[in-house]
Amino acid sequence: MENSMEAEHERARELLRKFPALKEIHESDTPLSQRDISDRRGVSKSTAHRITKSLVDEGILRKQNGGYVLTDLGEVLTRRTSEYISSVKRAKEERDALKFVTETGLSIEHVCDGEVTRSS
Repeated sequence: MENSMEAEHERARELLRKFPALKEIHESDTPLSQRDISDRRGVSKSTAHRITKSLVDEGILRKQNGGYVLTDLGEVLTRRTSEYISSVKRAKEERDALKFVTETGLSIEHVCDGEVTRSS
């Protein structure tokens, strides 16, 4: 059981490492070649090759018209990973806001239904 869980955690870490490439493919209007991924992500062609090969092997990408596109599974994983990254960022912002509230002596009850916003 523990080995299975650790294997799933490692797969999740690998997906997070490859997420920038997935996001590039997701946001592109056309299939991206390994060279496109290499250029856009600033990685070597061999790294782009390893990324695309492993994602094709896992059923996350497929070849199309000389490039790569997301499969249905890839679309779901990319969307969910993006949501996860956003929620982690929000949690950090909320943690910072709660720290500020407690340091200033304000009562948490006055802000518990609040929403964290930041100026640009």
